Amino acid sequence: MKMLLLRLAFLPMLFLPSCLPPENPAGKYETRGPCALLTTDEAGKFMGRTPGEFKSLNTCNWSSTAGTLRIEVREASDATAAGKVYEDAVSEREDVAGVEIEDVTDLGDEACWDAKSNQLFVRTGRYTLIVASTKMPKMDAFDVASEAAALAIPRLP
Repeated sequence: MKMLLLRLAFLPMLFLPSCLPPENPAGKYETRGPCALLTTDEAGKFMGRTPGEFKSLNTCNWSSTAGTLRIEVREASDATAAGKVYEDAVSEREDVAGVEIEDVTDLGDEACWDAKSNQLFVRTGRYTLIVASTKMPKMDAFDVASEAAALAIPRLP
């Protein structure tokens, strides 16, 4: 009788959805690096066509005749160090390039937009993302960069 009760007790668990997080549709960050932050299809939705994907050590580019989307990832040892990486990247644009940076809310721990170069800087935890978009036919560059960042952030390790 006890064995039957135990079996019946575990039966509902078979029908419950998994409590594990869903697998990243773009692949594992550990093996694909920044290219694991978006799928080619997701990048293609911004461009209106399927792009090619090109990866370097800390950057992934999705490119087609319709435009380019780039995500660069700068990883630090902790959130404090990432804050310094973020500040350095932003101040480089402000001080060296003389660009006016606009703060962005509701994205990562802190974020800002460089309209001159179409680059979005986002710090989240120990990561700084630099998301850039050019020549997108269907969307504004800021919208592309912020939507791509919103997709990418939860996929960071």
